[in-house]
Amino acid sequence: MGVDGQHRGGDGVDVGEVAGASGELFGRPVLEQLRHLVPETDIAAGTLAAPAGRSRTAPAHIDDLAEAAARVLVSDRHRGRCYTLTAADSIDWDDLAKLASTIAAEPVGYQPIEDEQFLNALAGQEIPGEFTEVLLGVYRAFRGGWTGTPTGDLAEILGRAPRPALGAVSAVVSG
Repeated sequence: MGVDGQHRGGDGVDVGEVAGASGELFGRPVLEQLRHLVPETDIAAGTLAAPAGRSRTAPAHIDDLAEAAARVLVSDRHRGRCYTLTAADSIDWDDLAKLASTIAAEPVGYQPIEDEQFLNALAGQEIPGEFTEVLLGVYRAFRGGWTGTPTGDLAEILGRAPRPALGAVSAVVSG
């Protein structure tokens, strides 16, 4: 602790300041783009339609990621280490549909769709083709198991359990 009561790393950097900056710098711009992962019209129609199959994901909460980034930046013990930062639990697209139901106050169910259907839905929203291919690549990675298995890395860095995966998604989509 610094004399002002703030947690400071070995070089005197205020972890809270770095965490706040990191949340905006490293996480939110990317996570905001993830709103395009689901065509808007499907939610309004009561369906979360996505080419995710039955994959799972373990997204970390933006505030946990910011705190972890700050802790890594101010401590030499992380030098040379490589981390995979996830929540301690994983969720599937049925869980995301339930979250959408809660937010919309309307029933929403998950419907797996084919890649071509997804691309057509995004084209209808006038999302540039290059970006749609990137988004489709993300779904292919989900289906291949990317981010599906939680790790203990984030908890190790934080010194506590990270926030639940569904809370991480809720924080982004709720604003």
